[in-house]
Amino acid sequence: MRRYGLEPTTNNLGVAHENGDIEQARHRFKQAADQALPCLYDPGTICHLQTLGVRTGWCCLELGAGGCSVARWLVERAGQRARAGDRHRHAPPGAPAGPSLAGRRHDIIADPLPEGACDLAPTRLALALLPEREAALARGDTVPKPGGWLLVREFDSLNPPPVP
Repeated sequence: MRRYGLEPTTNNLGVAHENGDIEQARHRFKQAADQALPCLYDPGTICHLQTLGVRTGWCCLELGAGGCSVARWLVERAGQRARAGDRHRHAPPGAPAGPSLAGRRHDIIADPLPEGACDLAPTRLALALLPEREAALARGDTVPKPGGWLLVREFDSLNPPPVP
């Protein structure tokens, strides 16, 4: 930065900075992304889930649930206890209250997973963000029971979702 005649400064979490409220701007961006991603990616994900034949009685564990839009769809479709975990949240936002959906903080790398216990373990737009993505994929692959499914959807720059 000094090369360009600029002096570096430090932004402290929760402290306003001379060039504006940086932390609030990041929060607004994150909030907008959390709202936009389900609009863009839910239709394709739901199409894949319907193709797999998700039905009443299925046990599902969404890995990297984020805003829980897929988990909410799974609860409506499967009618079985669905679980959703995300490593950055204590309880995924927007998770409906009640016995159908359990949302909790869960780290796919460090926390135990129910091996061979679920009919379906979907993950979407989560693995690419992890430095340990190969290990996370291998661990996620242990969750479905024999005949079950691991559904992985990540960013694909060659085939972006259509804009609604």
